[in-house]
Amino acid sequence: MLSIIYYVMGLAGALLAGAVAAAPVAPQPTLPQTYHHHAWKAGQGAPVQIQGMTQSRDGYLWLASDYGLYRFDGSNFDLIRDIGGHRLRSPHAVAVLAEADGGLWVSYRGDGVSYYKDGQEIYYDQQRGFPDGFAFQLLRAPDGRMWMATSRGMASLVNGRWIMAGAADGMSATPGEVIRMLFARDGTHWVASAAGVYFRPQGSARFQLAWPRDIRPETLSETASGEILAGDGMNNIYRISRTPQAATPVLHGSAAWTDSTGALWLAHADNLEWLPAGVPGAARQLLGPAQGLSGREPQAFFEDRDGNLWISTNNGLDRLRRWRVTPVPAAMRIVSSAMVAGRDGTMWISENRLAARRFDVQGREWERVPYSFASGLTGADGRITLGSRAGIWSEGPGGGSLIPATPEAVRQDADISTFARDDRGVWWANFRGLALMRHIGGAWQAAQHSVAGLPPGRPRVLHTDDSGQLWLGYLHNTVVRYAGGTITAFGAAQGLNLGEVNFLYSRRGRLWAGGAEGVAWFDGSRFRSLTLQGGQALRGISGIVETAAGELWLRGQDGLYRIDAAQVGDLLRDGRPVRAELFDTDDGVGAPVSPVGPFPSLVEAGDGRLWVASNEGVSSLMPTAIPRNPHAPLVEIRAISSNGKDYVPAAGLRLPEGSDNLRIAFSALNLTRPDRSTFRYRLHGVDADWQQAGGRREAFYTNLAPGKYRFQVAAANQDGVWNQQGAALEVEILPTLWQATWLRLSALFLLASMLIAFHRWGVAAAATRSAERSATRLDERERIARTLHDDLLQGVHALILRFTTLLTRLPKDSHEERILESALDQAEKLVANTRDKVMALREDQSAAQIVAALHDEIELLEPAAGGRLKLSVSRKLVQLRPDVASEICQVLKEAVSNACRHSGATSILATITMNEYLVQGTVLDNGIGIPPQTAQSGISGHWGIIGMRERVAKLGGELTIEHNHGGGTALRFRLDIRSSYN
Repeated sequence: MLSIIYYVMGLAGALLAGAVAAAPVAPQPTLPQTYHHHAWKAGQGAPVQIQGMTQSRDGYLWLASDYGLYRFDGSNFDLIRDIGGHRLRSPHAVAVLAEADGGLWVSYRGDGVSYYKDGQEIYYDQQRGFPDGFAFQLLRAPDGRMWMATSRGMASLVNGRWIMAGAADGMSATPGEVIRMLFARDGTHWVASAAGVYFRPQGSARFQLAWPRDIRPETLSETASGEILAGDGMNNIYRISRTPQAATPVLHGSAAWTDSTGALWLAHADNLEWLPAGVPGAARQLLGPAQGLSGREPQAFFEDRDGNLWISTNNGLDRLRRWRVTPVPAAMRIVSSAMVAGRDGTMWISENRLAARRFDVQGREWERVPYSFASGLTGADGRITLGSRAGIWSEGPGGGSLIPATPEAVRQDADISTFARDDRGVWWANFRGLALMRHIGGAWQAAQHSVAGLPPGRPRVLHTDDSGQLWLGYLHNTVVRYAGGTITAFGAAQGLNLGEVNFLYSRRGRLWAGGAEGVAWFDGSRFRSLTLQGGQALRGISGIVETAAGELWLRGQDGLYRIDAAQVGDLLRDGRPVRAELFDTDDGVGAPVSPVGPFPSLVEAGDGRLWVASNEGVSSLMPTAIPRNPHAPLVEIRAISSNGKDYVPAAGLRLPEGSDNLRIAFSALNLTRPDRSTFRYRLHGVDADWQQAGGRREAFYTNLAPGKYRFQVAAANQDGVWNQQGAALEVEILPTLWQATWLRLSALFLLASMLIAFHRWGVAAAATRSAERSATRLDERERIARTLHDDLLQGVHALILRFTTLLTRLPKDSHEERILESALDQAEKLVANTRDKVMALREDQSAAQIVAALHDEIELLEPAAGGRLKLSVSRKLVQLRPDVASEICQVLKEAVSNACRHSGATSILATITMNEYLVQGTVLDNGIGIPPQTAQSGISGHWGIIGMRERVAKLGGELTIEHNHGGGTALRFRLDIRSSYN
C-alpha cells in the first residue's frame, strides 16, 4: 500500500507542477511523420530528366524534359505535341514558365523560345534576338520584365526582342553561361553565371559581383532568413554575401531549395536531405531510393499552390504532401494510450502502464513522469480526475484527493478501465478483470449486489451526462441508465444496434453512443442510428467529439469521420443519412486502437484541438484549420472506344455503323488527392439522371441504338468542391443499312401494303364463299320447291278432285255436304298458299322484300303482344345481300316470337342498327327473365335459341342472352358485315 501512496503522490505532483515545469522539449519531426510521399517512375508513365516545372493558371503541372513537354493532372502524364493548334518547335524542352494571365513559355534545346496564349504563338529565334544556344530558365521580374538565363548569358525582353546583358549593365562582357536567376524577397536580382554570382539591388541599374568570387555557381536559393545560397554542382553550397568573404562551404549538396515553411532541402548525388525550419542541429533526414524516391540525382524542385512539393529525379517524379492530421512526433511510439485533456490546451497521455507525458498545444513534450493512468475525466471546471492502479485521484485544492483501489485490485495490480459519478455523488468504477464497484460510505461495494436490475457482466464504459445521469455501456448491445436510484435498460427493442458498446459521450444535452457496429444518439425515449449516405458502414467507433461549432467527429476502424454542423442538424431533425468526410491513413490517421481499449481514442483539448490515438502513436488536428482545396477541378474526357476500337474524343465524333456500345474514360485535375476525386456522369438519351461514379473514371454503355448522344461528366475534389459544368462530348452513332430511317420506312410501307393486300384478298375470298353458300341455298330451295310442286301439291290436288266428286253425291244442303264443302275450301286455300310458298322459294327475294316481310310477320304477332311491342329496323339493312338480310331477320323474328310467347312482359323493344361495318340487333323485355342455363343452351327438344346462335355464328357474329338491367331479358347480337354488301 505504501508503494501505491508513493505512486499517487508522484503522479499528483506531476499533474500539479505545470506552473514550475521545465520548458517544453521541441521534438524533431521526421519526414514520414510530416509528409506523405508518392513516387511516379518511368515505368508508370512519368518523364525522366525533368529540368523545369511550373503550374499553369488552370492548375496543371507542366514538366520540361529532354524527352518532351508533359502536362500532369495528378493521375495522367500527357506528352504535349502542340498547344492551341501550334506544334512545338522541338521534342526537347529545357524550361517552362506559366504566367498568371494564362500564357506559357517553353524553351527548347537549340531551338529558341515560344510563348503561347489564347491559341496564339510568338516564336523567338535569332531574328528576335535569341542567342545561339538555349535557355536554362525563364523568369518574370517583380516589375513585369521578362528575363532569360541562357548558355550564352542573360537576356531581357524589350519591345519584342531579347537584349543580352553585358558590361554596360555591370556584368562581364563575356559572362558565359547563366544557369539560374533569383529575385529575392527584398527585390534584389541575383544571377548565377560562369563568372560568379552577380546581384542588382532593387532600383539599381547595374549589377555587382558578389562574394565569394572564386566559385562557379549553378544554383541559387533564398532561405527563410533571407540568406542567399549558391551551389556549385560539386557538393558545395556557399552563403553569398555582398561584402568580401572566403569561399567556405556552409552546407554540402549539389543544390539547395527552400519551401514555404522555411525548411531547407538539399540535393545530393543519390538522395534528398530535409532540414526542417526551427530545429537547429537536427539530425539528417534523407529521402533516397531506399526510402522510395523515384531515382537518384534530384534535379528540379517546385512547390505548387496547394503546398505540395515536387522533386524530379533522373528516373521520375516525386510528390511530398503534408499530412492533414499531423502526427505528434514525441508521441509516435506511445501505443495503447489513455488520454485526458488538461488545462490550457495541454494533453496528458499515458503509455500502457509505463509513464505519463504532458504535451503542450504544439505537441511538444512538456514533461514526463514514471507513473501511468488507465482512464481519466476532465470536469467542466477543467480539473482532472484519473483512474489508475492506485484508485481514483481527483485534482483539487491542496493537491487533490485519492479514493484507494480495492484490496483485491491492489493484489491483482488491476487498474481502473472506466469510472464515473452518478447523480448522488457516488463513484462507480470498473476494475479491469474484476467486478463493477461502487464507492459508498468510504468503502467499495459490488454494484451487482447493491443495485437491482443491473445486467450481468461488467460494462465497458461508464459515463455521466450533462444532467448527472449515469450511463453504462455493455458488450452485448445494451446501454443502461441509472438515475434517481432506478435502472432503465435499452437494447434492440429501443433502437440500439451497436453490438459491443465502446464509448458514451454527451454534449449540449445529447447523449451519443459508439460501438462495434456504428453510432446512435438518444432522443429522450429511444436510440436512433446514425447512417451515412451511400450505405457506407461505420465500424469500431471508439471516440466521439461534438465541437463548439456543432461538428461531429467519430473515431472509427477506417479512420476519422467529420460530419459538418448542417448535416448533424439534418440528422437530429429527421434522421436522414448524412455525408461524412473521412480522414484515413493517407491523411495521417494511424490504424485503430485495440478493440478492447483504452477508450476514448479521440479527445478534444481545451483549445479545440483533437487528439487521435492509434496503434502507431498519437496525432492531432485543429478542426478550424484543416488545409482545404478551394479549386474546382478541371474535367477532361480522355478516351472513348466502341466495339473494341479507340477513337479520339473530339467534337462532332461520328462512330461507324454497327457501333452499339461505348466505353468513355475521363479524369479530373487534382494534384493533391487524385484518389479522392469523385465523379458523376450521364448520357443524354439514355440516363434520366446523373449516375454517381464515386472514384471510378470510366463509364460503360451497351445496346445503344443509332442516333445522337451527349455525354456529360462532372467532378469534385477531395473537399467536395464541384465543377458542375465539367466536360461534355457529342457522339453520333451511324445506322447500318437496315437501321437507316429511309429503309425502315420503306419496309414499314411494304409491310403495310402487304397487310392491306392480304386483307383485301381475305374480304374477296369471304365474299366468294358467301356467294357459293347463297347459290347452294338457292339450289336447295329450287329442289324443295320442285318436290313440293310435283309431289305434294299434285297429290293434294288429286285428293281435292276426288272429294269434289264425292260432294256431288251428297244430299243438297245436308249437314255432311256443308262439312265437306268447308273442308274442300280450306284444302284449296292450303294448295294456293303452298303454291305461293313454292313460288317464293323459286324467286330471288331482294333485301327490301325480306325486310318488308319482317315487318309484316312482326305485325302478325302484335295482336298477341297486346300493344306492348315496338320495332325499329335500320333502313340501311336493305343494302345487304338478301341471304344475309334474311338470316338477320329470321334471328330477330325468332327472338321477338320467344319474348311474346314466354316472357310475360308488358314491354318488348326490338331494334336493328347498322353502320358501315357493323350490324347490331337487340330485343329487350321486362318480363320474368330466363334461367342462365336456358339462355346458354335452350330448352331440351326446342331449337329456337340454338338455331339463333347457329345463324349468327354462321355469319361470323356473336349472340348473347343475359339479364336486363331493368328486369327481364336482353338478347343482343352483332355482326361484322363489311363483306356482306350486294
